[in-house]
Amino acid sequence: MGLINFSNITDGTGVDANDINNPMNTIYNEFNGGIDSNNVSSIDGSKLTGGSVTSAKITAMNRQNLTTDTTVTAPLIQHGWSFITPGADAFGSKTITFPVAYSAVPVVILSNIGFKTGSDPTVITDFSAPKGKNIMNQTPVPSASSFVAYCALGDGTTYGSTERILFSWIAIGPS
Repeated sequence: MGLINFSNITDGTGVDANDINNPMNTIYNEFNGGIDSNNVSSIDGSKLTGGSVTSAKITAMNRQNLTTDTTVTAPLIQHGWSFITPGADAFGSKTITFPVAYSAVPVVILSNIGFKTGSDPTVITDFSAPKGKNIMNQTPVPSASSFVAYCALGDGTTYGSTERILFSWIAIGPS
């Protein structure tokens, strides 16, 4: 879309319908599918519709492998939450399969949300504060299709037999 030019009508000048209709039609036609980067240099994130910027629209992301800087093209960002039922042990684990497999091993980050006693949680907010010195970890090297989440109590105690340890995760890698 080109930039729209407009000339003001001066006082005392006779005006025809075309003097109004032509600029309005130009604006109408340009706005209906013609807006591009020439017209918009940046958009505040609060103006975007939820879900309108998908990971497919993110064309590249910088990544550092130890000390080597690389660029991941077509990165895929996935996230979720789940829970581990360790029983009456001091540790537990659960395998999480990604909704979509990556083309190579992604970076996975876990976060302890809390715990629930009794029945399985059904929503992410169905928990109490984190228990004691609960430690969340994952397999040393996740695969392109899954990872294993681990929980352990670092204070020498054990979990209750009906406790569920809730966690959230995010994975970022090449699609």
